[in-house]
Amino acid sequence: MEQVILRNRVVELTLQDAVSQEKLRARYDELAAEPGFSYEQVRARHILVREEDEALELLAELEAGADFAELAREHSIDPGATNGGDLGYFVREQMVEPFASAAFALEPGAFSEAPVETQFGWHLIKVEDRRTVTPSFEQLVPELRELMGREAVTALLDELRADALIERFDMHGSAVPRAE
Repeated sequence: MEQVILRNRVVELTLQDAVSQEKLRARYDELAAEPGFSYEQVRARHILVREEDEALELLAELEAGADFAELAREHSIDPGATNGGDLGYFVREQMVEPFASAAFALEPGAFSEAPVETQFGWHLIKVEDRRTVTPSFEQLVPELRELMGREAVTALLDELRADALIERFDMHGSAVPRAE
């Protein structure tokens, strides 16, 4: 029983040291300096219809100056039609292709020059805004704490294994020679 308590205390102390606020902040700063830490989001609206012909007719109306949100409310079969087709902010991976590529290729205020076909139907897309998001330290603390704790326990186990004399036996109780 004493060994279990002692082992648990060693792991606990290892984790406390590994995930101190200073070390968490240092790891966050390392990650924040890497390319790809920040990510892009777009805020877009879309109009979803079943037929390409209908999408082309709506595109002509948009090109003539019609209001995108109003057309979405009137014609889109998407559940979000009631709010003018507003999808809110999203990252590329949240949307299916080729919708994602089409949306991320547009500048704010622009709408797609042609309907985009997906498994859901035909889309017209308008990008309202684009922003770069950097996760805050506070947002990442739980993930960093878990990651760094796992790394510390793995390092501790590796160190203990390296210092331990481990004897292996076969099914008959005979010692198995150590592999070097």
